[in-house]
Amino acid sequence: MDPQAHLGPGQLIGGTFALDTESLKWERLDKLGEDEETPDIRGWSASTSGTIDGKKGLVMHGGKAQTNGRFDDLFFYGVESA
Repeated sequence: MDPQAHLGPGQLIGGTFALDTESLKWERLDKLGEDEETPDIRGWSASTSGTIDGKKGLVMHGGKAQTNGRFDDLFFYGVESA
């Protein structure tokens, strides 16, 4: 077993995506405007579907930074329904 294996998640790529289960296409969710905050690059975050103010979407919490630090933030991506 590699003793360095859990020192950090290694190389990560930024971006938050959702799969449209009807079209089977991925949509990038973090294309936010200048006034909105985009999550830092992370791995191992917790996510689930949720509803905030009547809008359905993806709720993402925390995660692990490339430096092995931990995030304790929360992001909500409203998903437009067809």
